[in-house]
Amino acid sequence: MKKRTLLFVLIIVGLATILAGCKAQTNAEEVYWQYWQACADGDFAAAGLLLAEDAVVTAETLGVCAFTHDAINTIEAQQGNPAHTFSSDPEINTSEKVASLTWVDDQGNLAIVTLVAADGDWKISQASWSR
Repeated sequence: MKKRTLLFVLIIVGLATILAGCKAQTNAEEVYWQYWQACADGDFAAAGLLLAEDAVVTAETLGVCAFTHDAINTIEAQQGNPAHTFSSDPEINTSEKVASLTWVDDQGNLAIVTLVAADGDWKISQASWSR
């Protein structure tokens, strides 16, 4: 009986150790929406933590929130153009190291946000818009 109890305790401790060491991985879309929400909330420090190294360099010029799918509205507003309305759910394409989220706006243009896998986490890398 003591051997069974000891074996049971060892198994539980082993499983707890394994589970504690596992990191909950977030997918690319979840990371994007965390980034978008941080920008919407004005939490630029949190948004900056979700940028890849190449995006950090671009953010020094354009701002940390220049990589949202709807950032084009800021640019368009400065030029006196109407805001774009985007589809609510992006099309998602994911490979092992790169993911892209694509939205279509009310004018038929595409907004594409690219994320890269870095050190086991997804990071925002770039954004582009078609006209």
